[in-house]
Amino acid sequence: MSAPLPKLHRISAAAAALGVSRNTVYRFAKMGKLTRVQIGENSSGITDESLRALMAVAGNDGGTATASDPDALQARCVDPFGVSKSKSSPTRRSRHPTRTNPEVDRIDYALSKHIVDMERGFTILTGYGALRIDADDAPRVVQVVRTVLKQQLKRAEVKHD
Repeated sequence: MSAPLPKLHRISAAAAALGVSRNTVYRFAKMGKLTRVQIGENSSGITDESLRALMAVAGNDGGTATASDPDALQARCVDPFGVSKSKSSPTRRSRHPTRTNPEVDRIDYALSKHIVDMERGFTILTGYGALRIDADDAPRVVQVVRTVLKQQLKRAEVKHD
């Protein structure tokens, strides 16, 4: 008799549970922080065990990532680096610790993380397919996106004050 198959989570579900992007989930798998299982040619999943372990190590599982409460993982949206999506998080880490506006936090995070990552090249997914922006062209696109995000940040800060 063979061993039971591990419970797997889709990459997008693991990203939502951790509060990170799909790319970060893939990066965590490459670093060995998550166990990725290839299913066929174009599909993969993250093992439930490795996802729960990462959440427990990050200290953000609130004690919910246990076998006794299997649905808690899907219901919990956290960032493994301590920035919880709940407003009552005491471990919130931010350049602006007094902020309570999630829109400002979202834009600030995009400026500090996403923009930096985009400079290496990225893919834009549309309903008509994917558009690849290579590293050679990315800085020009990133400059426009950075400008737009800074304008959005100013508007969100003014709206919040």
